[in-house]
Amino acid sequence: MQVIEDFIHIVGMGMMAFQNSYLMTGNVVASIQKLPAASVLTDINFPMKGRKGMVDWARNSEDRVVIPKSIFTPVSSKELDESSSVFVLGAVLYKNLDLILPTLRNYTVINSKIIVVTIRPEPKTTDSFLEIELAHLSNGTLNPYCVLWDDSKTNESLGTWSTQGCKTVLTDASHTKCLCDRLSTFAILAQQPREIIMESSGTPSVTLIVGSGLSCLALITLAVVYAALWRYIRSERSIILINFCLSIISSNILILVGQTQTHNKSICTTTTAFLHFFFLASFCWVLTEAWQSYMAVTGKIRTRLIRKRFLCLGWGLPALVVATSVGFTRTKGYGTDHYCWLSLEGGLLYAFVGPAAAVVLVNMVIGILVFNKLVSRDGILDKKLKHRAGQMSEPHSGLTLKCAKCGVVSTTALSATTASNAMASLWSSCVVLPLLALTWMSAVLAMTDKRSILFQILFAVFDSLQGFVIVMVHCILRREVSNVILVRETNDAYKGVFLVNKHLL
Repeated sequence: MQVIEDFIHIVGMGMMAFQNSYLMTGNVVASIQKLPAASVLTDINFPMKGRKGMVDWARNSEDRVVIPKSIFTPVSSKELDESSSVFVLGAVLYKNLDLILPTLRNYTVINSKIIVVTIRPEPKTTDSFLEIELAHLSNGTLNPYCVLWDDSKTNESLGTWSTQGCKTVLTDASHTKCLCDRLSTFAILAQQPREIIMESSGTPSVTLIVGSGLSCLALITLAVVYAALWRYIRSERSIILINFCLSIISSNILILVGQTQTHNKSICTTTTAFLHFFFLASFCWVLTEAWQSYMAVTGKIRTRLIRKRFLCLGWGLPALVVATSVGFTRTKGYGTDHYCWLSLEGGLLYAFVGPAAAVVLVNMVIGILVFNKLVSRDGILDKKLKHRAGQMSEPHSGLTLKCAKCGVVSTTALSATTASNAMASLWSSCVVLPLLALTWMSAVLAMTDKRSILFQILFAVFDSLQGFVIVMVHCILRREVSNVILVRETNDAYKGVFLVNKHLL
Protein backbone atom coordinates (compact mmCIF):
# COMPACT_ATOMS: atom_id res chain seq x y z
CA MET A 1 0.00 0.00 0.00
CA GLN A 2 2.84 2.39 0.80
CA VAL A 3 4.32 1.90 -2.67
CA ILE A 4 1.04 2.99 -4.27
CA GLU A 5 0.80 6.07 -2.09
CA ASP A 6 4.39 7.07 -2.92
CA PHE A 7 3.72 6.57 -6.63
CA ILE A 8 0.62 8.80 -6.49
CA HIS A 9 2.56 11.46 -4.58
CA ILE A 10 5.46 11.50 -7.07
CA VAL A 11 3.15 11.71 -10.09
CA GLY A 12 0.97 14.35 -8.42
CA MET A 13 3.87 16.62 -7.52
CA GLY A 14 4.86 16.72 -11.17
CA MET A 15 1.40 17.82 -12.28
CA MET A 16 0.11 21.36 -12.75
CA ALA A 17 -2.41 22.84 -10.32
CA PHE A 18 -6.04 21.88 -11.11
CA GLN A 19 -4.78 19.04 -13.26
CA ASN A 20 -6.20 15.56 -12.82
CA SER A 21 -5.34 12.18 -14.25
CA TYR A 22 -7.25 8.89 -14.40
CA LEU A 23 -5.79 5.41 -14.79
CA MET A 24 -8.21 2.62 -15.69
CA THR A 25 -7.45 -1.07 -16.16
CA GLY A 26 -9.31 -4.34 -15.77
CA ASN A 27 -8.62 -4.38 -12.03
CA VAL A 28 -7.79 -0.79 -11.02
CA VAL A 29 -9.33 2.66 -11.34
CA ALA A 30 -7.01 5.39 -9.99
CA SER A 31 -7.48 9.15 -9.79
CA ILE A 32 -4.70 11.69 -9.13
CA GLN A 33 -5.63 15.36 -8.64
CA LYS A 34 -3.56 18.41 -7.72
CA LEU A 35 -5.80 20.90 -5.93
CA PRO A 36 -5.01 24.28 -4.32
CA ALA A 37 -6.51 24.36 -0.83
CA ALA A 38 -8.60 27.44 -1.57
CA SER A 39 -10.16 25.86 -4.67
CA VAL A 40 -11.86 22.97 -2.89
CA LEU A 41 -15.37 24.35 -2.39
CA THR A 42 -17.41 21.13 -2.50
CA ASP A 43 -17.03 17.55 -1.41
CA ILE A 44 -15.19 15.28 -3.84
CA ASN A 45 -16.73 12.01 -5.04
CA PHE A 46 -14.78 9.03 -6.29
CA PRO A 47 -14.99 7.30 -8.70
CA MET A 48 -16.41 9.65 -11.35
CA LYS A 49 -18.69 7.12 -13.02
CA GLY A 50 -19.74 9.49 -15.79
CA ARG A 51 -16.17 10.11 -16.91
CA LYS A 52 -15.50 9.28 -20.55
CA GLY A 53 -13.76 5.95 -20.98
CA MET A 54 -14.66 4.67 -17.52
CA VAL A 55 -14.43 0.88 -17.41
CA ASP A 56 -17.73 -0.98 -17.15
CA TRP A 57 -17.05 -2.70 -13.84
CA ALA A 58 -16.46 0.68 -12.15
CA ARG A 59 -19.28 2.51 -13.95
CA ASN A 60 -21.81 -0.15 -13.00
CA SER A 61 -20.58 -0.57 -9.44
CA GLU A 62 -22.26 1.10 -6.47
CA ASP A 63 -19.03 1.73 -4.56
CA ARG A 64 -18.10 5.30 -3.71
CA VAL A 65 -16.20 7.48 -1.29
CA VAL A 66 -17.09 11.07 -0.42
CA ILE A 67 -14.11 13.19 0.64
CA PRO A 68 -15.34 16.25 2.59
CA LYS A 69 -14.01 19.66 1.59
CA SER A 70 -13.15 20.42 5.23
CA ILE A 71 -10.47 17.76 5.17
CA PHE A 72 -8.21 19.88 2.97
CA THR A 73 -6.57 21.71 5.84
CA PRO A 74 -2.80 21.37 6.28
CA VAL A 75 -1.39 20.14 9.56
CA SER A 76 0.95 23.14 9.80
CA SER A 77 -0.56 26.57 10.50
CA LYS A 78 2.19 28.09 8.37
CA GLU A 79 0.98 26.11 5.39
CA LEU A 80 -2.57 27.22 6.16
CA ASP A 81 -1.61 30.88 5.74
CA GLU A 82 -0.01 30.26 2.38
CA SER A 83 -2.52 30.78 -0.40
CA SER A 84 -0.30 28.76 -2.71
CA SER A 85 -0.53 25.53 -0.67
CA VAL A 86 -1.77 22.61 -2.76
CA PHE A 87 -2.83 19.05 -2.10
CA VAL A 88 -2.22 15.92 -4.12
CA LEU A 89 -5.31 13.74 -3.81
CA GLY A 90 -5.08 10.12 -4.82
CA ALA A 91 -7.93 7.62 -4.83
CA VAL A 92 -7.78 4.02 -6.03
CA LEU A 93 -10.57 1.48 -6.48
CA TYR A 94 -9.47 -2.16 -6.72
CA LYS A 95 -11.78 -4.71 -8.23
CA ASN A 96 -9.96 -7.59 -6.56
CA LEU A 97 -7.13 -7.48 -4.05
CA ASP A 98 -8.19 -10.09 -1.52
CA LEU A 99 -5.45 -12.50 -2.55
CA ILE A 100 -2.78 -9.96 -1.55
CA LEU A 101 -4.33 -8.52 1.58
CA PRO A 102 -4.96 -11.19 4.22
CA THR A 103 -8.18 -11.54 6.17
CA LEU A 104 -8.64 -12.08 9.87
CA ARG A 105 -9.28 -15.44 11.47
CA ASN A 106 -12.63 -17.03 12.29
CA TYR A 107 -13.48 -17.53 8.59
CA THR A 108 -13.74 -13.83 7.72
CA VAL A 109 -13.48 -12.79 4.07
CA ILE A 110 -13.15 -9.53 2.15
CA ASN A 111 -16.68 -8.98 0.86
CA SER A 112 -16.24 -5.77 -1.13
CA LYS A 113 -13.98 -3.98 -3.53
CA ILE A 114 -11.11 -2.08 -1.93
CA ILE A 115 -10.77 1.72 -1.89
CA VAL A 116 -7.57 3.62 -1.11
CA VAL A 117 -7.56 7.36 -0.31
CA THR A 118 -4.35 9.33 0.20
CA ILE A 119 -3.65 13.08 0.45
CA ARG A 120 -0.27 14.85 0.53
CA PRO A 121 0.59 16.83 2.57
CA GLU A 122 -1.23 14.99 5.30
CA PRO A 123 -4.33 16.96 6.39
CA LYS A 124 -6.17 17.15 9.68
CA THR A 125 -8.84 14.43 9.89
CA THR A 126 -9.97 14.61 13.50
CA ASP A 127 -13.08 16.67 12.76
CA SER A 128 -13.82 15.35 9.27
CA PHE A 129 -15.07 11.92 8.28
CA LEU A 130 -14.79 10.13 4.97
CA GLU A 131 -18.11 8.66 3.91
CA ILE A 132 -17.52 5.29 2.29
CA GLU A 133 -20.18 3.04 0.77
CA LEU A 134 -19.21 -0.38 -0.55
CA ALA A 135 -21.38 -3.01 -2.23
CA HIS A 136 -21.14 -6.60 -1.05
CA LEU A 137 -19.52 -9.01 -3.47
CA SER A 138 -21.56 -11.98 -2.24
CA ASN A 139 -24.80 -12.58 -0.43
CA GLY A 140 -25.20 -15.01 2.42
CA THR A 141 -22.34 -13.72 4.56
CA LEU A 142 -22.81 -12.67 8.19
CA ASN A 143 -21.96 -9.60 10.27
CA PRO A 144 -20.40 -7.24 7.69
CA TYR A 145 -18.30 -4.44 9.17
CA CYS A 146 -15.97 -1.67 8.02
CA VAL A 147 -12.20 -1.95 8.32
CA LEU A 148 -9.11 -0.02 7.30
CA TRP A 149 -5.57 -1.19 6.68
CA ASP A 150 -3.25 -0.50 9.61
CA ASP A 151 0.41 -0.91 8.71
CA SER A 152 1.61 0.26 12.13
CA LYS A 153 1.05 -3.14 13.73
CA THR A 154 4.48 -4.38 14.74
CA ASN A 155 3.42 -8.01 15.01
CA GLU A 156 2.57 -8.20 11.31
CA SER A 157 5.04 -7.98 8.43
CA LEU A 158 2.83 -5.83 6.21
CA GLY A 159 0.03 -4.76 8.51
CA THR A 160 -3.46 -5.97 9.20
CA TRP A 161 -7.10 -4.98 9.00
CA SER A 162 -8.36 -2.90 11.90
CA THR A 163 -11.69 -1.42 12.98
CA GLN A 164 -10.05 1.49 14.83
CA GLY A 165 -10.87 4.73 13.06
CA CYS A 166 -13.84 3.31 11.15
CA LYS A 167 -17.39 2.71 12.27
CA THR A 168 -20.21 0.95 10.50
CA VAL A 169 -23.23 3.25 10.33
CA LEU A 170 -25.53 1.30 8.02
CA THR A 171 -25.62 -2.18 6.55
CA ASP A 172 -28.14 -4.28 4.64
CA ALA A 173 -28.09 -7.34 2.42
CA SER A 174 -26.21 -5.61 -0.40
CA HIS A 175 -24.34 -2.56 0.99
CA THR A 176 -22.43 -1.30 4.00
CA LYS A 177 -21.84 2.37 4.78
CA CYS A 178 -18.87 3.54 6.84
CA LEU A 179 -17.56 6.73 8.44
CA CYS A 180 -13.77 6.84 8.86
CA ASP A 181 -11.67 9.56 10.49
CA ARG A 182 -8.40 8.90 8.69
CA LEU A 183 -6.95 8.22 5.26
CA SER A 184 -6.15 4.61 4.52
CA THR A 185 -7.22 1.52 2.59
CA PHE A 186 -10.85 0.57 3.22
CA ALA A 187 -12.90 -2.60 2.76
CA ILE A 188 -15.78 -4.64 4.18
CA LEU A 189 -15.12 -7.85 6.06
CA ALA A 190 -17.79 -10.46 6.75
CA GLN A 191 -18.03 -13.92 8.21
CA GLN A 192 -18.77 -16.99 6.12
CA PRO A 193 -21.40 -19.53 7.14
CA ARG A 194 -20.14 -23.06 7.75
CA GLU A 195 -21.71 -24.33 4.52
CA ILE A 196 -19.70 -21.84 2.47
CA ILE A 197 -16.40 -22.75 4.11
CA MET A 198 -16.70 -26.24 2.66
CA GLU A 199 -17.08 -24.81 -0.87
CA SER A 200 -13.79 -22.91 -0.73
CA SER A 201 -11.93 -26.23 -0.74
CA GLY A 202 -12.37 -26.47 -4.53
CA THR A 203 -15.15 -29.07 -4.59
CA PRO A 204 -18.76 -28.48 -5.69
CA SER A 205 -21.30 -27.99 -2.94
CA VAL A 206 -23.42 -30.95 -1.87
CA THR A 207 -26.53 -29.08 -3.02
CA LEU A 208 -25.26 -28.75 -6.59
CA ILE A 209 -24.13 -32.38 -6.67
CA VAL A 210 -27.54 -33.63 -5.48
CA GLY A 211 -29.49 -31.48 -7.94
CA SER A 212 -27.33 -32.35 -10.95
CA GLY A 213 -27.08 -36.00 -9.92
CA LEU A 214 -30.83 -36.53 -9.66
CA SER A 215 -31.44 -34.83 -12.99
CA CYS A 216 -28.76 -36.87 -14.76
CA LEU A 217 -30.01 -40.10 -13.17
CA ALA A 218 -33.55 -39.47 -14.40
CA LEU A 219 -32.43 -38.61 -17.94
CA ILE A 220 -30.02 -41.56 -18.16
CA THR A 221 -32.86 -43.85 -17.06
CA LEU A 222 -35.02 -42.39 -19.81
CA ALA A 223 -32.24 -42.95 -22.37
CA VAL A 224 -31.85 -46.59 -21.27
CA VAL A 225 -35.60 -47.19 -21.69
CA TYR A 226 -35.55 -45.64 -25.16
CA ALA A 227 -32.50 -47.71 -26.12
CA ALA A 228 -34.28 -50.91 -25.07
CA LEU A 229 -37.39 -50.01 -27.09
CA TRP A 230 -35.64 -48.18 -29.94
CA ARG A 231 -36.69 -50.57 -32.73
CA TYR A 232 -40.34 -49.91 -31.85
CA ILE A 233 -40.36 -46.19 -31.04
CA ARG A 234 -37.73 -44.82 -33.39
CA SER A 235 -39.03 -41.55 -34.81
CA GLU A 236 -38.10 -37.91 -35.32
CA ARG A 237 -39.56 -37.06 -31.95
CA SER A 238 -37.48 -39.74 -30.21
CA ILE A 239 -34.27 -38.58 -31.90
CA ILE A 240 -34.96 -35.00 -30.85
CA LEU A 241 -35.60 -36.12 -27.28
CA ILE A 242 -32.30 -38.06 -27.05
CA ASN A 243 -30.36 -35.03 -28.26
CA PHE A 244 -32.23 -32.82 -25.79
CA CYS A 245 -31.34 -35.14 -22.91
CA LEU A 246 -27.71 -35.20 -24.04
CA SER A 247 -27.53 -31.40 -23.89
CA ILE A 248 -28.96 -31.30 -20.35
CA ILE A 249 -26.72 -34.10 -19.04
CA SER A 250 -23.65 -32.39 -20.51
CA SER A 251 -24.69 -29.07 -18.97
CA ASN A 252 -25.04 -30.62 -15.52
CA ILE A 253 -21.63 -32.26 -15.73
CA LEU A 254 -19.98 -29.02 -16.84
CA ILE A 255 -21.62 -27.09 -14.00
CA LEU A 256 -19.94 -29.40 -11.50
CA VAL A 257 -16.61 -29.35 -13.37
CA GLY A 258 -16.62 -25.56 -13.52
CA GLN A 259 -16.87 -25.29 -9.74
CA THR A 260 -13.46 -26.92 -9.35
CA GLN A 261 -11.51 -25.23 -12.17
CA THR A 262 -11.61 -21.52 -11.34
CA HIS A 263 -7.88 -21.62 -10.57
CA ASN A 264 -7.06 -23.00 -14.05
CA LYS A 265 -7.87 -20.29 -16.58
CA SER A 266 -7.59 -22.39 -19.75
CA ILE A 267 -9.82 -25.18 -18.42
CA CYS A 268 -12.25 -22.64 -16.95
CA THR A 269 -12.48 -20.81 -20.29
CA THR A 270 -13.07 -24.06 -22.18
CA THR A 271 -15.68 -25.19 -19.65
CA THR A 272 -17.49 -21.85 -19.95
CA ALA A 273 -17.57 -22.03 -23.75
CA PHE A 274 -19.01 -25.56 -23.76
CA LEU A 275 -21.45 -24.67 -20.99
CA HIS A 276 -22.62 -21.70 -23.08
CA PHE A 277 -23.04 -24.08 -26.04
CA PHE A 278 -25.01 -26.79 -24.21
CA PHE A 279 -27.25 -24.27 -22.41
CA LEU A 280 -28.26 -22.80 -25.77
CA ALA A 281 -28.54 -26.26 -27.33
CA SER A 282 -31.10 -27.35 -24.72
CA PHE A 283 -33.31 -24.40 -25.68
CA CYS A 284 -32.82 -25.08 -29.39
CA TRP A 285 -33.86 -28.72 -29.09
CA VAL A 286 -37.13 -27.66 -27.45
CA LEU A 287 -37.62 -25.36 -30.44
CA THR A 288 -36.77 -28.23 -32.80
CA GLU A 289 -39.50 -30.37 -31.24
CA ALA A 290 -41.99 -27.55 -31.77
CA TRP A 291 -40.89 -27.18 -35.39
CA GLN A 292 -41.28 -30.92 -35.98
CA SER A 293 -44.80 -30.82 -34.52
CA TYR A 294 -45.72 -27.89 -36.76
CA MET A 295 -44.53 -29.71 -39.88
CA ALA A 296 -46.47 -32.81 -38.83
CA VAL A 297 -49.82 -31.08 -38.33
CA THR A 298 -49.47 -29.03 -41.52
CA GLY A 299 -48.73 -32.13 -43.57
CA LYS A 300 -45.22 -31.13 -44.63
CA ILE A 301 -43.14 -33.97 -46.02
CA ARG A 302 -40.04 -34.50 -43.82
CA THR A 303 -37.31 -35.48 -46.21
CA ARG A 304 -33.76 -36.38 -45.23
CA LEU A 305 -32.81 -32.74 -45.91
CA ILE A 306 -35.43 -31.53 -43.42
CA ARG A 307 -34.18 -33.95 -40.80
CA LYS A 308 -30.66 -32.60 -41.27
CA ARG A 309 -32.07 -29.15 -40.65
CA PHE A 310 -33.32 -30.40 -37.30
CA LEU A 311 -29.73 -31.21 -36.38
CA CYS A 312 -28.53 -27.86 -37.69
CA LEU A 313 -31.04 -26.05 -35.50
CA GLY A 314 -30.37 -28.17 -32.42
CA TRP A 315 -26.56 -28.20 -32.55
CA GLY A 316 -25.55 -25.85 -35.35
CA LEU A 317 -27.25 -22.66 -34.17
CA PRO A 318 -25.73 -22.80 -30.65
CA ALA A 319 -22.32 -23.57 -32.15
CA LEU A 320 -22.62 -20.54 -34.43
CA VAL A 321 -23.57 -18.24 -31.55
CA VAL A 322 -20.73 -19.46 -29.34
CA ALA A 323 -18.17 -19.33 -32.16
CA THR A 324 -19.18 -15.77 -33.03
CA SER A 325 -19.07 -14.70 -29.40
CA VAL A 326 -15.66 -16.29 -28.83
CA GLY A 327 -14.34 -14.76 -32.04
CA PHE A 328 -15.42 -11.23 -31.14
CA THR A 329 -14.29 -11.37 -27.50
CA ARG A 330 -11.24 -13.60 -28.01
CA THR A 331 -12.44 -15.57 -24.97
CA LYS A 332 -12.32 -12.45 -22.79
CA GLY A 333 -15.16 -12.80 -20.32
CA TYR A 334 -15.37 -16.58 -20.68
CA GLY A 335 -14.68 -17.42 -17.05
CA THR A 336 -13.56 -15.21 -14.17
CA ASP A 337 -11.45 -15.59 -11.05
CA HIS A 338 -14.54 -16.63 -9.07
CA TYR A 339 -16.67 -18.74 -11.44
CA CYS A 340 -16.59 -20.54 -14.78
CA TRP A 341 -19.39 -18.77 -16.61
CA LEU A 342 -19.87 -15.69 -18.79
CA SER A 343 -18.69 -12.52 -17.10
CA LEU A 344 -21.50 -10.34 -15.81
CA GLU A 345 -19.59 -7.25 -16.95
CA GLY A 346 -19.19 -5.95 -20.47
CA GLY A 347 -22.47 -7.29 -21.87
CA LEU A 348 -21.19 -10.77 -22.77
CA LEU A 349 -24.07 -12.35 -20.86
CA TYR A 350 -26.41 -11.12 -23.62
CA ALA A 351 -24.79 -13.71 -25.90
CA PHE A 352 -26.76 -16.24 -23.85
CA VAL A 353 -29.81 -14.27 -22.74
CA GLY A 354 -30.54 -12.86 -26.22
CA PRO A 355 -30.62 -16.15 -28.18
CA ALA A 356 -32.42 -17.94 -25.34
CA ALA A 357 -35.13 -15.26 -25.22
CA ALA A 358 -35.48 -15.38 -29.02
CA VAL A 359 -35.89 -19.17 -28.94
CA VAL A 360 -38.57 -18.90 -26.26
CA LEU A 361 -40.44 -16.28 -28.30
CA VAL A 362 -40.32 -18.30 -31.53
CA ASN A 363 -41.36 -21.42 -29.64
CA MET A 364 -44.41 -19.58 -28.31
CA VAL A 365 -45.39 -18.49 -31.83
CA ILE A 366 -45.05 -22.02 -33.21
CA GLY A 367 -47.00 -23.39 -30.26
CA ILE A 368 -49.88 -21.02 -30.99
CA LEU A 369 -49.90 -22.04 -34.67
CA VAL A 370 -49.89 -25.75 -33.80
CA PHE A 371 -52.66 -25.30 -31.25
CA ASN A 372 -54.84 -23.37 -33.70
CA LYS A 373 -54.36 -26.12 -36.27
CA LEU A 374 -55.29 -28.85 -33.80
CA VAL A 375 -58.43 -27.17 -32.51
CA SER A 376 -59.75 -26.25 -35.95
CA ARG A 377 -63.05 -27.84 -36.90
CA ASP A 378 -61.58 -30.61 -39.03
CA GLY A 379 -58.09 -30.76 -37.57
CA ILE A 380 -55.98 -31.34 -40.67
CA LEU A 381 -58.39 -30.07 -43.27
CA ASP A 382 -57.06 -31.15 -46.60
CA LYS A 383 -57.21 -34.86 -47.44
CA LYS A 384 -53.92 -34.65 -49.30
CA LEU A 385 -52.31 -33.07 -46.23
CA LYS A 386 -53.72 -35.87 -44.10
CA HIS A 387 -52.01 -38.34 -46.36
CA ARG A 388 -48.69 -36.45 -46.13
CA ALA A 389 -48.92 -36.06 -42.37
CA GLY A 390 -49.30 -39.80 -42.08
CA GLN A 391 -46.30 -40.32 -44.36
CA MET A 392 -47.85 -43.37 -46.01
CA SER A 393 -48.79 -44.32 -49.54
CA GLU A 394 -52.28 -44.22 -50.95
CA PRO A 395 -54.25 -47.34 -50.00
CA HIS A 396 -54.79 -49.78 -52.81
CA SER A 397 -58.36 -50.94 -53.47
CA GLY A 398 -59.50 -50.82 -49.89
CA LEU A 399 -56.55 -52.86 -48.59
CA THR A 400 -56.16 -50.53 -45.68
CA LEU A 401 -59.58 -51.26 -44.22
CA LYS A 402 -59.40 -55.02 -44.78
CA CYS A 403 -56.07 -55.35 -42.98
CA ALA A 404 -56.82 -53.09 -40.06
CA LYS A 405 -56.77 -56.07 -37.66
CA CYS A 406 -53.30 -56.96 -38.91
CA GLY A 407 -51.88 -53.66 -37.75
CA VAL A 408 -52.46 -51.57 -40.88
CA VAL A 409 -54.39 -48.42 -40.11
CA SER A 410 -56.30 -46.04 -42.27
CA THR A 411 -55.10 -42.60 -43.33
CA THR A 412 -57.60 -40.94 -41.02
CA ALA A 413 -56.45 -42.97 -38.02
CA LEU A 414 -52.81 -42.12 -38.71
CA SER A 415 -53.69 -38.46 -38.90
CA ALA A 416 -55.30 -38.78 -35.48
CA THR A 417 -52.05 -40.28 -34.18
CA THR A 418 -50.12 -37.40 -35.69
CA ALA A 419 -52.44 -34.92 -34.02
CA SER A 420 -52.08 -36.76 -30.72
CA ASN A 421 -48.29 -36.63 -30.96
CA ALA A 422 -48.38 -32.96 -31.86
CA MET A 423 -50.58 -32.18 -28.87
CA ALA A 424 -48.22 -34.15 -26.63
CA SER A 425 -45.24 -32.21 -28.00
CA LEU A 426 -47.08 -28.95 -27.50
CA TRP A 427 -47.92 -29.83 -23.91
CA SER A 428 -44.32 -30.91 -23.37
CA SER A 429 -43.03 -27.55 -24.58
CA CYS A 430 -45.46 -25.66 -22.36
CA VAL A 431 -44.22 -27.55 -19.30
CA VAL A 432 -40.55 -28.20 -20.05
CA LEU A 433 -39.56 -24.83 -21.54
CA PRO A 434 -40.46 -22.66 -18.50
CA LEU A 435 -38.88 -25.23 -16.20
CA LEU A 436 -35.75 -25.26 -18.37
CA ALA A 437 -35.52 -21.46 -18.21
CA LEU A 438 -35.91 -21.47 -14.42
CA THR A 439 -33.30 -24.22 -14.06
CA TRP A 440 -30.60 -22.48 -16.09
CA MET A 441 -31.40 -19.10 -14.53
CA SER A 442 -30.93 -20.51 -11.04
CA ALA A 443 -27.80 -22.33 -12.25
CA VAL A 444 -26.26 -19.06 -13.44
CA LEU A 445 -27.07 -17.38 -10.12
CA ALA A 446 -25.69 -20.35 -8.18
CA MET A 447 -22.44 -20.29 -10.18
CA THR A 448 -21.86 -16.55 -10.06
CA ASP A 449 -22.76 -16.21 -6.38
CA LYS A 450 -21.38 -19.33 -4.75
CA ARG A 451 -21.91 -17.94 -1.27
CA SER A 452 -25.67 -17.74 -1.63
CA ILE A 453 -27.23 -20.99 -0.44
CA LEU A 454 -30.67 -19.94 -1.70
CA PHE A 455 -29.70 -20.04 -5.39
CA GLN A 456 -28.05 -23.43 -4.98
CA ILE A 457 -31.18 -24.84 -3.35
CA LEU A 458 -33.37 -23.38 -6.11
CA PHE A 459 -31.13 -24.91 -8.77
CA ALA A 460 -31.21 -28.31 -7.07
CA VAL A 461 -35.02 -28.22 -6.86
CA PHE A 462 -35.60 -27.02 -10.43
CA ASP A 463 -32.96 -29.31 -11.94
CA SER A 464 -34.19 -32.48 -10.26
CA LEU A 465 -37.82 -31.53 -10.99
CA GLN A 466 -36.89 -30.92 -14.63
CA GLY A 467 -35.46 -34.43 -14.97
CA PHE A 468 -38.54 -35.97 -13.36
CA VAL A 469 -40.94 -33.99 -15.59
CA ILE A 470 -39.08 -34.98 -18.77
CA VAL A 471 -39.27 -38.66 -17.78
CA MET A 472 -42.94 -38.28 -16.92
CA VAL A 473 -43.86 -36.55 -20.19
CA HIS A 474 -41.72 -38.56 -22.60
CA CYS A 475 -41.82 -41.99 -20.99
CA ILE A 476 -44.66 -42.59 -18.54
CA LEU A 477 -47.27 -40.47 -20.34
CA ARG A 478 -46.11 -41.08 -23.92
CA ARG A 479 -48.58 -43.37 -25.65
CA GLU A 480 -46.09 -45.09 -27.97
CA VAL A 481 -43.80 -46.09 -25.11
CA SER A 482 -46.61 -47.35 -22.89
CA ASN A 483 -48.17 -49.29 -25.79
CA VAL A 484 -44.88 -51.00 -26.64
CA ILE A 485 -44.31 -51.96 -23.02
CA LEU A 486 -47.89 -53.28 -22.77
CA VAL A 487 -47.55 -55.31 -25.98
CA ARG A 488 -44.25 -56.81 -24.85
CA GLU A 489 -45.73 -57.77 -21.49
CA THR A 490 -48.74 -59.30 -23.24
CA ASN A 491 -46.53 -61.27 -25.62
CA ASP A 492 -44.45 -62.53 -22.71
CA ALA A 493 -47.64 -63.66 -20.98
CA TYR A 494 -48.82 -65.48 -24.13
CA LYS A 495 -45.46 -67.17 -24.44
CA GLY A 496 -45.67 -68.32 -20.84
CA VAL A 497 -49.16 -69.78 -21.34
CA PHE A 498 -48.08 -71.49 -24.56
CA LEU A 499 -45.10 -73.13 -22.89
CA VAL A 500 -47.24 -74.35 -19.99
CA ASN A 501 -49.86 -75.85 -22.32
CA LYS A 502 -47.18 -77.50 -24.41
CA HIS A 503 -45.66 -79.02 -21.31
CA LEU A 504 -49.05 -80.36 -20.18
CA LEU A 505 -49.68 -81.91 -23.57
